[in-house]
Amino acid sequence: MLQWFRKQPTNSQASNNGGDLHIALTRKLIDFLSSQISAPKRATSIMSQIARFKELPPTYQEKELPGLYLKIEQYLVDEDQMQKFTKAQLRKTVKYRYEPLMELENFSIIFEGEKQQELLLSQLLLKNLILRANSVVENEHEATFAAITEWIFQLPDIDSLKTPFNLNEPIPTTPGQWINLLVKISQKLYYHLEDILGEAEAASLFEKSYREIAETYRPLETFYVVVQLMPDKLLDENKIGLLTGEQIRNVFLNKVSHLQKINDELSETNGELKDTQSELIIAQDTAMESVKLFHSVLNTVEEGIVTADAKGKIILVNEQILKIFGYEEEELAGKSIEVLMPEKYREQHRKGMERYFDTQESRAIGQRLILEGMRKDKSVFPLELQITETRISDRIFFTAAMHDISQSVKNETELKKLSDDLRRSEQKYRSLIDTVQDIIFTLSLDGNFISLNPAFDKTTEWRRDEWLGKPFTQIVHPDDSLNALKLFQLVLQNETPPPAELRIRQKSDQYITGEFNIVPQIQNGKMIGAMGIARIVA
Repeated sequence: MLQWFRKQPTNSQASNNGGDLHIALTRKLIDFLSSQISAPKRATSIMSQIARFKELPPTYQEKELPGLYLKIEQYLVDEDQMQKFTKAQLRKTVKYRYEPLMELENFSIIFEGEKQQELLLSQLLLKNLILRANSVVENEHEATFAAITEWIFQLPDIDSLKTPFNLNEPIPTTPGQWINLLVKISQKLYYHLEDILGEAEAASLFEKSYREIAETYRPLETFYVVVQLMPDKLLDENKIGLLTGEQIRNVFLNKVSHLQKINDELSETNGELKDTQSELIIAQDTAMESVKLFHSVLNTVEEGIVTADAKGKIILVNEQILKIFGYEEEELAGKSIEVLMPEKYREQHRKGMERYFDTQESRAIGQRLILEGMRKDKSVFPLELQITETRISDRIFFTAAMHDISQSVKNETELKKLSDDLRRSEQKYRSLIDTVQDIIFTLSLDGNFISLNPAFDKTTEWRRDEWLGKPFTQIVHPDDSLNALKLFQLVLQNETPPPAELRIRQKSDQYITGEFNIVPQIQNGKMIGAMGIARIVA
C-alpha cells in the first residue's frame, strides 16, 4: 500500500476499538487546549464554543471535534497573546499525548502530511457526495452507484476494481496523479447526476457536501483541494473568497493545467470523433470560465502575486503586481522573472535555481524575505516576499507573494531617527541632572520616591537605592512634615505651590535646610506624580 495514502479505519472500527476511551480523551484534549488560552476572558468567542461543545452528547462531540480543534488551534497560534505554540508544535503535542484519538477518521486527517491530507479530503468529499446521491437515485441506477461507491470507499486499493465512467486511466502512483483522477471522477459524477436528477438536484448534492466539509476543514492549508474537485460551473466568488491567497493560487494553477490538458486532448481528436470533440469543447468552455473567475479573485488580493514556471518565465501576475512595478500585463507575460529584480540579484537568483534543481534544497522557498525590486522605470525599492512551490503533474511553478514596503521602511527610518533624537536628548537631560548640585527627585502619587539624582548621595550621604520606594516624609524633619504634606497635596490638586524651605535628614542624623520647588508631573494628559528640585541653603 502506498505510504503517502495510508488507509484510515472506518468510524465503526474506531468506535469499536475504544469508544469510551475516545470520549474520555476528547474531554481531556479540550480541557488541555482550554488551559493553553492565556487570557480566557478576552477569548469570549472561542470559550463559548468550548462550553457549547461540552454540553453535546458524546456522539456529536466526535463529529464536532475536528472543527473545534482547528478553531482553537488557529486562536492559539495566531491570536493568543502568549502564542506558546506553532501549528506544527501543537499538532505534534496533541498527536503524542492523545494518540488513541488518531483512530478517529475525521480527526486524524488534521495530523497527516500535506499530500496524505489532500487525498483524504478529496476522498471525504466524494464519500459524502456518493452517500447523498445513493439516497435519492432510483432503483435502475443502483448498480452503477454501488460500483462507484465501492471504488471511492476502497481507495487506494482499487487494483481489481473498474474505474468509474469507463475512464481509461492507469492506477495513479503519485499524489498528483491521484488528485487529477479524482477531479475527473468528480466532474463526471456531476454530469451523470445532472443527466438523471436534473441540474438543480445535482448542484444541491454537491453544494451540501461541500458545505459540510468546509464547515470543519476550511482552516486547513490543503482545503483548496476540495474546491478543486468542485465542478467548474458551481464555483463562485463566495466559495473562492473563503480561501487564502496561497490556496487560490494553487487552485488557479491546477485549473490552468487542467485547461491545457483539455486543449491538448481537443487538438488530438482532430475532428475524428464528434461526440468526444463536443464534450471536450464544453469542458474547455467551463474550464476557461473557471480560470477567468480565479484570476478575477486573485486581482482582489491585497498582495502582489507573480507565478513563473521552472524556467523562470512569468505565466501569471495579478493587478497588484502591475501597480507595484508599473507594467502592463502583456509586458510581463512570458518574460523572465529577472526583469523585476535589480541587476545585482540576478546572478544570485540563477545560481540559487540551479542549486535547487540539483539538490532540491533552497534557502528562499517558504521563507519571508526582505529584498529589493526594480520597477519599469528602473527605480529600486524594498519589498517583502514569500516564495512557494507548486507541483502539478510533472510541472513545477514558483509563486511569489509580495508587498511594497517602501512606506514602512520610510516610517521605520523616520521612527529610528526620532528615537535617536530622543535618546540623545534624554542623554543630555540625564547628563545635566547627574551633574547639577541641586537634588532632583520625582514622587509617585503616593508620595514615594521614584527617582533621585547623584546630588542626593553627595548632599545627604545616603545611597539613592536606600530611599527609592520610600515615603518622602520620612526624610523630612518632624516639625516640617505637616508643611511638606500640604505642599504635596497642592501638587495633587494640579497646583504649583510657592517655594518652601524644609529640613531634611542626613545619614549622620544631622539636618540641612533646602529650598524646595515642586510641580505636578503630567504624562499623556494625566497626573502621574510630582517632580521637585531642592537647593541646599544651610
